Amino acid sequence: VECMIGRELYKSHEIWNELSYKESGYWALQNNKLPDYLLANDLLKYFKWDCLSLLCHLLHVNESNRYSADDIIKHKWFNGYFNRNKQQIYKKSKFQKQSLLKQSQKMLKFPYYILS
Repeated sequence: VECMIGRELYKSHEIWNELSYKESGYWALQNNKLPDYLLANDLLKYFKWDCLSLLCHLLHVNESNRYSADDIIKHKWFNGYFNRNKQQIYKKSKFQKQSLLKQSQKMLKFPYYILS
């Protein structure tokens, strides 16, 4: 967010300051109200809707609702890129998965030392 609006979304003291809590960017993130906060602070103008949508999904507080790498690459913000490169993306992803599997199998035979 900072690179889009030129300043941090919230300062660390806003997390603990209950007086300004509901007006802070931190509160907006915690309550899924980032677009409302940006609008109220005249910052929404720096975002295209697709960009803001992706950002909200990336910053979602609930980890189970946060976008995965697969969700990100398929998001409308990256739609053109993904459609042009999806064959290569899937090929590279498959290769990386195989490489990771081979590496994890090698690690099973790694001679660990137990300190007592």
